Amino acid sequence: MYKDDIYKWIIECYNTLTPSEKKVADCLLAKKSAITTMSITDVADAADVSTATVTRFCRSIGLDSFADGIVSIYGTDI
Repeated sequence: MYKDDIYKWIIECYNTLTPSEKKVADCLLAKKSAITTMSITDVADAADVSTATVTRFCRSIGLDSFADGIVSIYGTDI
């Protein structure tokens, strides 16, 4: 999956997400350029949710984990 694809996928899945997961989606869509420098904790803090919610969000959009998603998109560990 490429980075542009993940954002399109988030938008496609948006209506199936819980309200808390939508906060994560909104955060990631708003902070596209910063995502490679953000940890799961940074995303959780920015979205005002728990790290568990970020993990559930990742699973809801078909990723194994936050880190695995970043690796698959950008080819690097965070």
